[in-house]
Amino acid sequence: MPHGWHAFWPMAAFTFPHPLCYGVWMPPIHHLLSQDPQTGAPSHVVLRDNGPILMTNVTIPGQSLGTSHRTLVDVGARFTLIEQTLVSVLGLQPDPSVIVTGARVGGHPQTGQPFLADLAFPNTPLAPHLNHPVVAYDIHGTSPHLDLIIGRDILQHYVLVYDGGLGVVTLAR
Repeated sequence: MPHGWHAFWPMAAFTFPHPLCYGVWMPPIHHLLSQDPQTGAPSHVVLRDNGPILMTNVTIPGQSLGTSHRTLVDVGARFTLIEQTLVSVLGLQPDPSVIVTGARVGGHPQTGQPFLADLAFPNTPLAPHLNHPVVAYDIHGTSPHLDLIIGRDILQHYVLVYDGGLGVVTLAR
């Protein structure tokens, strides 16, 4: 292997840039594999066409029961967005201390009040984000199969490696 590359467990054939970023060991904590179970399409095609998808449990802050929703990981999104129809279905409360301005979705400026939610990522070691502001938006208008978009407000806590050739996105701390 070339200098500076390292094969991670459990997939010995898969290589990434060495995880000693900024002098801190950052093992991968979750791989988002994008293989389509219905069509069997190669994961690199699914990742290219759909982006990295994970499931997210959304609850009212402090409650333990939530509902699971398909979520796009989007490095182009400044804020985490939630489908606007889910805000009332889930009973989310507005965060009166914050007003979001300057957000752009599809090139259109957005202004609004975020809602507080607890976000958890089942079957992953990703840390939950409690009392996290999510901005209501008509996601179903452009992507009816998605309910949330995870933006840089959450991604800033991770190192994200996008390997389009393999169809894998890895998040590490």
